[in-house]
Parts: sequence; C-alpha cells; structure tokens
Amino acid sequence: TIQLPRDETLLFKKEIQFFKAFIASEITTYLDDISTVQFLETYPVGNQDSEQPLE
Repeated sequence: TIQLPRDETLLFKKEIQFFKAFIASEITTYLDDISTVQFLETYPVGNQDSEQPLE
C-alpha cells in the first residue's frame, strides 16, 4: 500500500466524506424530483394553464 503523509490521509478522508454526502444529497433530490413528477402525472393539478407564457 502507498503510505501517504498523515495530513494528506486526513484530507483524503474528508474529501471522500464530502463526496459521499454530496452524492447522497444529489440522489435524494433526484428521487424527490421523480416522486414529484409521478405525483403530478397521477394527479394532474391544473398545471396545463401554467404552461402558457405569461403576458
């Protein structure tokens, strides 16, 4: 195994934790978007009007 200096190892671990948190939040947002879209498709909430450009 490659021996990294202690500081770099800690930095690397922090980056991995940040990356995991970032991915987790991205996935959560993605799933929220999907469920919102499915909800709107299942229960159309008069959003046909909102597609027309506002004047």
